[in-house]
Amino acid sequence: MGREKITLKLNGVYRTVEVDPDKSLLEALREDLRLTGTKRGCDGGQCGACTVLVNGEPRLSCSTAIGKIAGQEVMTIEGLGTPENRHPIQEAFIEAGAIQCGFCTPGMILKTKALLDKNPTPSMGEIKKTLTPNLCRCTGYVKIIDAIRLASKRLTEPSALSEVYPEQNVVGENIPMLDAVEKATGLANYADDLLFPDMLYGKVVRSPYAHAEILGIDITSASAMPGVRAIFTAEDVAGPNLYGKFVKDWPVLCRDRVLFVGDPVALVVADTERQVAEASAQVRVNYRPLPAVFDATKAVLETAPKLHPGGNICSEKKIFNGDAETGFKESEYVLQQTYMTHFAEHAYMEPEAGVGYIDEEGRVVVAAGTQMPHFAQSDIAYCLGLEKSRVRVIQTKTGGGFGGKHDIAIHCLLALAAWKLRRPVKIRYSRKESMATTCKRHPFWMDLKVGVKKDGRLCAIQANYIANTGAYTGSGPGVFTRALLHAPGPYYFPHLAISVTGVFTNNPTSGGMRGFGVPQVAFAMESHMDQLAKELGIDPWELRYKNAYTSEHILPTGHRLPGNVEIRRCLEVIKSHFDAMKADVTKKNKDASSVRHGVGLAATIYGIGISGLQFPGRVLVSLEEEGTLVVRAGVADLGQGSLTGLAQIAADEFGIPFRKVKIFSTDTLTEPDSGPTAASRQIFFTGKVICGALKKLKKAILDVAPQIFERKVEKITLAYTAEGDFIFPDEDRGFSIPIYDFVSMARKRGMILKAEDVYDPGITYYDHKTAKGQPYPAYTYATQVAEISVDEKTGKIDVLKVVVAQDVGRAINPKMVEGQLEGSILMGMGWALKEKFVPGKTESFTTYPIPRIKEVPEIITILVENDEPGAPFGAKGVAEATIVPTAAAIVNAIADATGVRFYEIPVDTTRLIRR
Repeated sequence: MGREKITLKLNGVYRTVEVDPDKSLLEALREDLRLTGTKRGCDGGQCGACTVLVNGEPRLSCSTAIGKIAGQEVMTIEGLGTPENRHPIQEAFIEAGAIQCGFCTPGMILKTKALLDKNPTPSMGEIKKTLTPNLCRCTGYVKIIDAIRLASKRLTEPSALSEVYPEQNVVGENIPMLDAVEKATGLANYADDLLFPDMLYGKVVRSPYAHAEILGIDITSASAMPGVRAIFTAEDVAGPNLYGKFVKDWPVLCRDRVLFVGDPVALVVADTERQVAEASAQVRVNYRPLPAVFDATKAVLETAPKLHPGGNICSEKKIFNGDAETGFKESEYVLQQTYMTHFAEHAYMEPEAGVGYIDEEGRVVVAAGTQMPHFAQSDIAYCLGLEKSRVRVIQTKTGGGFGGKHDIAIHCLLALAAWKLRRPVKIRYSRKESMATTCKRHPFWMDLKVGVKKDGRLCAIQANYIANTGAYTGSGPGVFTRALLHAPGPYYFPHLAISVTGVFTNNPTSGGMRGFGVPQVAFAMESHMDQLAKELGIDPWELRYKNAYTSEHILPTGHRLPGNVEIRRCLEVIKSHFDAMKADVTKKNKDASSVRHGVGLAATIYGIGISGLQFPGRVLVSLEEEGTLVVRAGVADLGQGSLTGLAQIAADEFGIPFRKVKIFSTDTLTEPDSGPTAASRQIFFTGKVICGALKKLKKAILDVAPQIFERKVEKITLAYTAEGDFIFPDEDRGFSIPIYDFVSMARKRGMILKAEDVYDPGITYYDHKTAKGQPYPAYTYATQVAEISVDEKTGKIDVLKVVVAQDVGRAINPKMVEGQLEGSILMGMGWALKEKFVPGKTESFTTYPIPRIKEVPEIITILVENDEPGAPFGAKGVAEATIVPTAAAIVNAIADATGVRFYEIPVDTTRLIRR
């Protein structure tokens, strides 16, 4: 159809736009009306991120033609409230901690408005029913429910007061996330929201074969199509054309061979998205299909097709301690079992997107979501053959990651196109493309053998684990190392022999995903512990407590556990819940109905930091004339709240109001490398280096103070008052001067009040060949209890309640910590019960169903606090550990309810049906 003038009453104002009437409302809002608060998350009406209100009713704008609603009233998130005049619902989402990555937030808020307009005091059932179509991967929905209840209270009780936050001494306080306001009001810019003058659009041509030789690429027809500016192949990549964290074997564009369905072969760039889509379909690639292998246990065979020059073994990790054979001889009972897990998809709400362009100094800039901006900078430079100084990476607001945005394929493609064409180029993956081509959680095949005394003392463990790492190395070696070191769980074994082998297959590359290999091995170990307890007639809690680590234990790596060893305390804290839930389940199961109830327990240990690697963190701090403390730290915050927590640490360490801290993090040009956002390391590592840098800054201020005050100075005080910001020496307010004047006078004397510091974890050298040394500077611990119900008529499983006791050291921001725990539990639930990525088949939230709000159980989070020695304000990282025990706790609960033991997840519920 042609273009028509269509008028809407948009956010209270009549707006006319000339568009194709069949164009989706989502596209018209974002592209023609530049209202980008409405997000594109799935392309198919499955996630709710694009929700707007049409005549007060929720509508999925991605599946609504703008011509169908001509003349009607439309409200987007921008029309609900502004940063200065927020709607009570927006305020409630901010205060309740309901916003993490923020990509789903506009849709959630508008859906909530429609609900509360109709029913100001909805029940829990009504809340869940209304919000079930809207997906969130970060929060676990608990804080969203809290926000809706809070909004209801504010709207129905005008006297209800807003939260008041302290100005100082903010560590331990529930300060809202720094960017929550812009996310709640639709002003946060994610990569797909960026628009540049003369911007072009790119689309990747991908292999339809899992394994094939590339015989030739014909771009003749595609190049002649309207709007096409360039078509790039491997021949256009000036550098090595390879990237990767551990091994650089992942091609930007494949040259001779493709190794999985979706491998990139060419990049088409054109004036519009429609033109580039049409042109990319005309690129003709001549393939010769080759035999493929998808099963890691078959890929290790001599008869399997070889995917890499060195064969199909990506990496092999082994650890030994004592003598396993002796340990089994000393054992009075031995249990051996095989376990399996499958590919899992990160399913973050924001599909990959980005813009590449050339800045005013001739650098190629990539603005995109990422967890490792400085690493991306280095790899872009390497694979394109550029000097690192010629590359700049800017992390845009990032709609979730969970390890999936470690990988940088889109970044190299953006840089290639922008560098060659000298114009801005945007690439945006569809949800199908994101699911088909990005990294996954490793499937594990696990053979586990454990020997034990009759009194429950563990004697020996022998494990042979095979991990399916897909087509390229990716984060594989790091996953294998962490899996190896965590395979015994939080338990002491005098005798141990464990191996983890990563194997290449013709699947999408596996990479880092929340827990980084530990959830897989914990599923095996914690399932084993429950079976051992049953065979020995010992309570599952008692068996775990008897064998749990203490500070006196030496790990298999040969080092003593550092810091506070809190696994027994976590078990002690959760015991009353475990006992009470077991008693309650016993009562419920007296009912003769088909619904059976069960309780399961699981525990974990989790090392903080990149396994056995240094990755020091760097931070730059400065005191500015307006009295602001500026912190520059290259920390990728994906919504987990790292920057807010670090700002709280900085405020209290420097002794100033929280509002006077400004933290910058997203640009490799201006922020130092603070290391990757991975392995729960940012609060522990970067928080520590911030404290170190601020000590140096205090000394720099003290050093210049005698020259400015013209007297001996032993102490400096900064005072922030209603009258202004002042600085004075030795608690003598009579000598106070404005901070502005102090900083200005220091600069005139050549003193810039800034400091930089580096934190190297200082861990003992870790030998990756022998697995000896200290791989982590600290550990966190957790226990979980899950109650489930199973309907034996249908096989339906409901998770009713989960209690987690999580060692946090000290909670810098308790509400944000709770949000991480709740989100982890929901992700673990999905992995245990229904999430299974099948290459070639899984391409949407229909075929990959993640948990929805209707499935949220009662979640009780217990923060086990005990300041960790040497940690910033005693805090440990917690964003990953909580997912580790969840699947095992649920599977153990299913066995408790039904007697059916699952050795493979997600579980096959048909096995639970009693016929």
